[in-house]
Amino acid sequence: MVPEGTAQGTDWLDEFCWRCSSENVGPSDDGRMLCLACRAKLFDPPTSPENAIRVIHRLYWEFHPLERCWRCLTRSVDPQDELGLCSSCR
Repeated sequence: MVPEGTAQGTDWLDEFCWRCSSENVGPSDDGRMLCLACRAKLFDPPTSPENAIRVIHRLYWEFHPLERCWRCLTRSVDPQDELGLCSSCR
């Protein structure tokens, strides 16, 4: 079933931003259907050192999940612990 207002040969999902579902999708050469705000968030360099530090911190935690306690951020976590807390913080 094709939603109203879309052409039969196009995918209706390509009319909206893939990240935030906004209808204001900007033109792009890379084929990604993103609005200008989402494109800037994803691909523009950080504008301040604070943002860069937050990005680095987030990337670290995404690549090292549950190796360190999420509460104190210093002690190791037992790999079998499902809460991500060290014995002191537990």
